[in-house]
Amino acid sequence: MLQQSQKQAFRPFLLQLADSIGRHQLPINEQAQEIRDFLRPDAVHHEIVKRLVREIYRSNRCGHLNASIGYEATVTPLTALRRELRHSLHSDVDQVRLVDLLCEETERLFGVQPLPRPPVRDGGATIIPLPRRIDAQRARRQGRTGQRQSGRK
Repeated sequence: MLQQSQKQAFRPFLLQLADSIGRHQLPINEQAQEIRDFLRPDAVHHEIVKRLVREIYRSNRCGHLNASIGYEATVTPLTALRRELRHSLHSDVDQVRLVDLLCEETERLFGVQPLPRPPVRDGGATIIPLPRRIDAQRARRQGRTGQRQSGRK
């Protein structure tokens, strides 16, 4: 494991990240020579992953795919997106989990002690009991439909 002060190269770092979280989440074109070709379009959450890869590239001021990257410049776009997703009313829980996993794996790959994460608020599902009258009406309708169909045969 690397120490926080050490640098990594952009391409090998993202390849390690893809191997640890799954290539379906971070599908990398290993033959790419430029950032625009680096990410294949078949990521599960393509727009989020594309945004993060480009923001990491930009925040580290990479001029090429093997440029040196540091922990702070790499984790900044990740934490910004995590905060955005957690405060959005329309976030997908799988997207939040993906970004959390990317943050955890980035910390691991840079050898940084993980920070405690706030739990994802789960609004949960609410079960609304139906009045018996509606259930009885539905049963009567289904019974009549069943009688009509059986009488026609």
